[in-house]
Amino acid sequence: MKNSIHNQKFSIAVLLCFFSISQVMAATTPKWKVAIQGNKNSDYYKSIAAINNDTVYVVTNTAKVLRTTDAGTNWTSTNLPSWGSGFQPRSISFANAKVGYVAGDNSIAKTVDNGKTWTKLTDPGTGILITSVFAISADTCYFGAKGSVYYTYDGGKTINSTSVGGGLSSIFVTKQGTVYRCGSDGGIYKSTNKALSFKCLSNKIIGSFIDNQIPGIFFADENTGYAIGLKKTGEVPFANNIVKTTNAGNAWTGAAIGIGSSANTKGPMAVCIPTSGIGYVVGVIPSEGEIYIMKTTDAGVTFSKDSEGAVATDYYAVAVTPRGDVYVAGNGCVITRKAAK
Repeated sequence: MKNSIHNQKFSIAVLLCFFSISQVMAATTPKWKVAIQGNKNSDYYKSIAAINNDTVYVVTNTAKVLRTTDAGTNWTSTNLPSWGSGFQPRSISFANAKVGYVAGDNSIAKTVDNGKTWTKLTDPGTGILITSVFAISADTCYFGAKGSVYYTYDGGKTINSTSVGGGLSSIFVTKQGTVYRCGSDGGIYKSTNKALSFKCLSNKIIGSFIDNQIPGIFFADENTGYAIGLKKTGEVPFANNIVKTTNAGNAWTGAAIGIGSSANTKGPMAVCIPTSGIGYVVGVIPSEGEIYIMKTTDAGVTFSKDSEGAVATDYYAVAVTPRGDVYVAGNGCVITRKAAK
């Protein structure tokens, strides 16, 4: 009888302890908060560059670069050089704390003073739509464009290109200098010689985008990478899903994200899953009022909705700082969430 009472008390104590821990965990998981508020119909925050835990840059369709040096509490705005009528910047990347690049329609700009001032570089050519930029040093930067990868090895003094498949594209460069290109034609390409030539790793594994939809690609290390995309009707079994490689792109497997739409223009737009395995996929909402923010805690094996406190809008970019703070950019706002304590 005493043993029975003792066991009951022990079970209750365990349950109370578990309940208390659950409450503490829930209390220390922050909600999304608005870091930058703009006009949903005119202010489009297109790309994010997280330099460290405190310094983050965001580029807008109105040719402005927003910068925080206190982890999103305060932001300053800097105008980019004259971009020309009807054109807009689309992507931002920093090689280090001082040197960064912004690229977009027909134009590339560079900063060497922490984003305080920007200088327009030589245009890559008329009608060149650059949709992605990735800087790895003050002198070396890669640019993803429609059907090509552009690159500079001398800080933007000269810009050359290599033809790679079709469609708009995203670029990612690993620490070892391997260049990956994910195209809206559905192909994933790899270069081990500084973008002088590319090998097609997988044809149409993520499907084909239409119009100005751009796929996303991210590598956590030299071997582990992720790509997202949206298929056209009748193409590819991984529609609205993510594909993953663990052997530097030699093989890819698909995983369901959980939000999908039959509409060609709805789906995932950006992916960021660091080595911790805790990461995010964000995208264009399938229907009004929904939120496309999906979280994984197991390196892309499973995903769940993660939208508490978030604004219902379309999202185009996501970045995670070394500390684990998250920034998501989209139509009319940039939202953030601090790392759980």
